[in-house]
Amino acid sequence: MTTLTAFTYQDVENVKLQLPKSSFGQFQQICDQCFDDFLVDNAFMDKIVDGTVTMTNFHHLLDVIFHQVYISGSTSLAMAGCMTDPNQFKIREFLFHHAEEEQDHWKWIVQDLRNTGYTGKDPRECHPPFVTEAYRSFAMYYAMRYPVESIAICYILEGLSSKFGVEYGSRVARTLNLDKDQMSFFLLHGELDQGHETEILDVLKEANLSPEQWATAVHAAKCTTHFYKEMYNYAASL
Repeated sequence: MTTLTAFTYQDVENVKLQLPKSSFGQFQQICDQCFDDFLVDNAFMDKIVDGTVTMTNFHHLLDVIFHQVYISGSTSLAMAGCMTDPNQFKIREFLFHHAEEEQDHWKWIVQDLRNTGYTGKDPRECHPPFVTEAYRSFAMYYAMRYPVESIAICYILEGLSSKFGVEYGSRVARTLNLDKDQMSFFLLHGELDQGHETEILDVLKEANLSPEQWATAVHAAKCTTHFYKEMYNYAASL
């Protein structure tokens, strides 16, 4: 057993830290678990499965996730691209390209709200709820502090969209009797995101991350799953 002794200021500075380490293989395994975990204790997804989701629930979800898409979706990707080492030009190009691809997706949310009889304020006129603020703050922090590792955030979001967007979006559409033009964000998004995970994994694999960086990417993946599920649970509670 290690005996703890009193530390001076100098002692604290000189401790050799054992930072978390991970690998590409572990990252893949944990992300697969994250996708499964997203459905566990997710009140909104439970409503979809048991057929009790309402139009009000649907509007609340679009409202809650709007600012994540509007403010941090493409912006955090572009920020990460700006913060990436110029010598990592492939990663920088990927981030900028993906930011451009994502920049208009918030329009689908406004379109879906209006096309399904929503009578509330345009979400652009409102501040985001705390759960959304927490998510976008996390995403922007990672973009600035850990730009390459922040690609893990993108991987989780793209994975959730491609794995669940079409399937669960179609269930909502059947329950609420909506057509594709009223479910643009989930159905079109889910279709467009098919296969993106492989592209993102290739980018990460070629990034030559250190074991410590892989651990940071793993942490980012877990955080993304947690924060995103919290937004869904919050929407279900309204």
